[in-house]
Amino acid sequence: MKIVFNSSPLIFLARLNFLDKFIDGTAEFYCPEWVREEINDKSDVASQSINRLIESNRIISQPTNLFSLANRLNSRLGKGESQGISLGIEIQTDYIILDDFAARKEALRLGLTALRARQKAGGRRQEGRFLVKVKPFCLAQLGLSPPPKSSRGVVFD
Repeated sequence: MKIVFNSSPLIFLARLNFLDKFIDGTAEFYCPEWVREEINDKSDVASQSINRLIESNRIISQPTNLFSLANRLNSRLGKGESQGISLGIEIQTDYIILDDFAARKEALRLGLTALRARQKAGGRRQEGRFLVKVKPFCLAQLGLSPPPKSSRGVVFD
């Protein structure tokens, strides 16, 4: 199974201390090169955790060769989303995990199985605390169980 990530879902999962568990399995996890660059823009615990997984090849950072598609998508979407969708099509990913509603809609239109991961808005939020609501089929199909209920803020739908 192949899964492509955009930057925000990687960051959300790293901040939850769930990324290691999420990618611990038989699936292959990818992120476009631009996503890695975007993650490296801010040096924090989440980016260090993600980079450690990339350096150990548990997450594969790979450029897309579908430049024309990525450029066309980039007129409507962010560079990370555009390259993620292009990479997903190129490697025939089983899932693409995005945080942007428009990007998810575009990925679905292009025939990808897209999941949207986003930080839950509203309510009181402490820095680094997130509420997790996971539709059971999203992680069950990946052979994973959701993070502990004490975590706060990422919604998969």
